[in-house]
Amino acid sequence: MNRAPNRAWVIAWPFERIGEAITALARRGGLDPLPKDLPVPPHLPSQAHGDWIEASAQILGIEAERVETPYAELESYIASSRIVLIPVAHSEGTRYLLMVRSGGVVLGADRELHTLPISEIRAAICAESEAEPLERIEAFLESVGIEQKARVAARRAMLAEQLGAMKISSWMLRLPIEAPFRRLAASGGQGPRLMKALGAHAAFLAIYLLSWVVIGQAALQGRLDRGWLWAWILLLMTLPPIRMAAIRMQARVAVTLGSWLRQRLMAGALQLDPESVLAEGAGQLLGRAIESDSLETLVLSGGFTGVIALMELSAAAAVLIASGAWGLTALLAAWCAVCALICMRYLKRARRWTSLRLDMTHSLVERMVGHRTRLAQERPEQRHEDEDQELDRYLDSSIIRDRAEAALLSAIPQGWLIAGLLAMAPAFLAAQGNVTPLAVGIGGIFLAQRAFKRLSAAAWQMVDARIAWEQLTPLMAEIGPSLKGSPVFAVATSASRDEVPLEAQELVFRYPTRDEPVLRRCSLRISAGERVLMGGSSGGGKSTFVSLLTGIRQSSAGLLLAGGLDRHTLGADGWRRRIVAAPQFHLNHVITGPLFFNLLMGRRGAIGEAEMQEALEICREMGLGDLLERMPGGLFQMVGETGWQLSQGERSRVFIARALLQDASLVVLDESLAALDPETMQRALDCVLSRAKTLLVIAHP
Repeated sequence: MNRAPNRAWVIAWPFERIGEAITALARRGGLDPLPKDLPVPPHLPSQAHGDWIEASAQILGIEAERVETPYAELESYIASSRIVLIPVAHSEGTRYLLMVRSGGVVLGADRELHTLPISEIRAAICAESEAEPLERIEAFLESVGIEQKARVAARRAMLAEQLGAMKISSWMLRLPIEAPFRRLAASGGQGPRLMKALGAHAAFLAIYLLSWVVIGQAALQGRLDRGWLWAWILLLMTLPPIRMAAIRMQARVAVTLGSWLRQRLMAGALQLDPESVLAEGAGQLLGRAIESDSLETLVLSGGFTGVIALMELSAAAAVLIASGAWGLTALLAAWCAVCALICMRYLKRARRWTSLRLDMTHSLVERMVGHRTRLAQERPEQRHEDEDQELDRYLDSSIIRDRAEAALLSAIPQGWLIAGLLAMAPAFLAAQGNVTPLAVGIGGIFLAQRAFKRLSAAAWQMVDARIAWEQLTPLMAEIGPSLKGSPVFAVATSASRDEVPLEAQELVFRYPTRDEPVLRRCSLRISAGERVLMGGSSGGGKSTFVSLLTGIRQSSAGLLLAGGLDRHTLGADGWRRRIVAAPQFHLNHVITGPLFFNLLMGRRGAIGEAEMQEALEICREMGLGDLLERMPGGLFQMVGETGWQLSQGERSRVFIARALLQDASLVVLDESLAALDPETMQRALDCVLSRAKTLLVIAHP
């Protein structure tokens, strides 16, 4: 049945202009894309459209995140979407709607903004998928004679039942997490929101001071006029809503900045150099990860509190100047300098304490990892000597730090109050007649004392945040843009280039800590369909060579091609689609989560019934059928350190299945069969040989 395209499809962008569309949408959304030309290759298959969009976005310096929306939630998703590309299928072809803002604001192919009803957008997106079910539903409703008024609800309910499992793909454009925080804040509208929060705090402080001026003026004059009383009450009534609005905006900014910080730390951790990870050890990295949790809380809460404290200090200085207490104003400035000295003292001691704590964390983790070896080989009376010495040093440092912390949190506000009142005493004793300046001065002292109380708490948090940041700097320093590659080759299928899926020429690799290279002039050529066995002695560089093939490490010299293209042309994602590996056992891991997640974690795109069935078939071919039968949840059983415990052989087969399920042109197994008995190894090898397009096996001779 041919349907007339509705307005949403008419103003949508054809795929032939998708590069122009992504650029236009990114500019409208404030993402500031790079000025790049993105020509679309002719005859690109529809299944590669998503890969093209994602690769093109990377070239523009942004990200296109694929979002899978259930059919039942599509309308609410459209209503809240911004900077999103949504495909609209029709018998005449597929076009893309560009959602600029929530509420149905669409950027049309004419580069004009159009506001469309949410229902109309949804109807355009789902029309092709609903066409066939609607014909059956209409025929059924007609046959049973349901009235026209009831047909709308019945049709909607039956469509939801039949299409409930369907998911609609879309692509959300955003800045990559490695972008500067300034650009992230600008694109997310956090700058104006932050200024509004600070403005609300400033308004709260101004109204708070004004209320005290009103009531204080009346009290000092000895009479309380009803009008001034009502003015004071009204001022007090405005304070709670302003404070609530300020806290609400502050919380929204804090949540957004906290999520960016966590994503940034994750991105940095994933880009760590393998040598630095091995050299630093799990304990040190765990300590740094723990610091990230405190950094988010300390920076956000301490930063806002510090800004509010500075506002109150400025107000206190203005009050003291208005009262003519120039001596108190000078004392206030001097006390701020004292605060800075106390903060520096606390910083020095807290830094020493943190260093000892991280060392203890590292030692504890290493001892926990090797506790069985210690029980078997170390004398019982010597097991805790080092721990006792570390605890003594940590306890001494904790006492010193606690004293500095007490001075920071208590001595600063209380000391100012005592010093301010003592400085005010001569003027108070000599006062005659007009006591207004004294009252204003005392009010300024108490206002400054409140500000110093906030400031000391903020300084305590910010000092700890700075120390946490110093510990996280190695992670943050690793963040950089991923290798993008060319969209044309990044999305191209490898079928036309499978004659030589891998070619290495004169590869050289040298570790940064060694003078001599580990690999010298290594060359290898593997054609499509070949099964290659590479042997060598332990420590001969086999695993290093595998890390070069998979892109984990970069060679010092030589040429490495996958399907005739190098990694810079394919990009990091394109390279991983062509070459995957199952690393050695100690470098591979089962992550806490369902078994199907561990099997399909490297699979691109949505995970559906077909992918789950394929994972189940491979598991059975690998001899894991008995394991699945023992597991109460089957593929959905939680595994890992906190779930179902797998044996070494079972883990090895999970690692092999994980590599096979990525459907790459070349599969590399690095001693993956070593933990299997002969019968199980033969069964696993049969599965690998039947499913891997091209295979490279690394093993001892």
